[in-house]
Amino acid sequence: DKSFKDVENFIRKNIERTAQSIFRISKDLYEIKAEFSIYDKLIKGEEKVSKRLYNIRDVIMIVLYPFFEDFNKKGVVVNVDDYYESIPVDFETFQVALYHIIENASKYIKNNTNAHISFRVEEECQLIELKMQSLYINPEEQDKIFNEGYSGTYAQRAKLNGEGIGMYRAKRLIELNNGTLSVILGTNKISSNNLDYATNIFIISLPLSNE
Repeated sequence: DKSFKDVENFIRKNIERTAQSIFRISKDLYEIKAEFSIYDKLIKGEEKVSKRLYNIRDVIMIVLYPFFEDFNKKGVVVNVDDYYESIPVDFETFQVALYHIIENASKYIKNNTNAHISFRVEEECQLIELKMQSLYINPEEQDKIFNEGYSGTYAQRAKLNGEGIGMYRAKRLIELNNGTLSVILGTNKISSNNLDYATNIFIISLPLSNE
C-alpha cells in the first residue's frame, strides 16, 4: 500500500518529530480519558470506587509518560525514587488525580530545574511527595488553590491559569480513595523572567489498609 509506505518513509526520516507527535497524542488521549473517567464519579455523583493493590510508582510512571515532552521542553528532569510497595487504590480515580497534579506541575514548574517524587510511610499512611520549584503561592491561598474555580494570584500574573478545576478534581478524587492532598508552601521567593518561584511540596496521603 503506497500510503502506508509514504507514512513509513516519513517516520524513518523524521524520528524526532514523530516521537514528539506521539507524546502529544498520548497526552491528548489521556486528557480525554480523564474527563470521561471522572464524569460519573464527580459530576453525576456516583462516587463509587473499587480498590485493588497497585504499585504506586508504576501508576505514577504511567501518568508521567505523556508529559515527558512538556518537561523536556522546559529543561526539567523529573526524578522518581525507586519504590516497590503496593497499596489499595481505585486505579481509575487515582490515575486521573495524578494526571491533574502532574499537568499543573508541568505548567508551573520553573525552567531548567528538577522535580523529585519520593515515597515514605507515616502513621499507617503512604505518603507521596512531589517537590519542585514552582510558581510562588501566597500563604493565604494554601487551601484556596484546591477550591473549584480558583486560580492562584501568581498563576494569573503569569497568564498560566486555567479554569481552576484541576487541583479541585485531584483533591476530590484522592478523597474518594480515603486520602488527602495538601501542599507545604515555600517561603523563599526565587525570581526568574519576572516571575516568582518557591520550593513547594505537594503531598498525597493514602491509607495503607483497604478500610
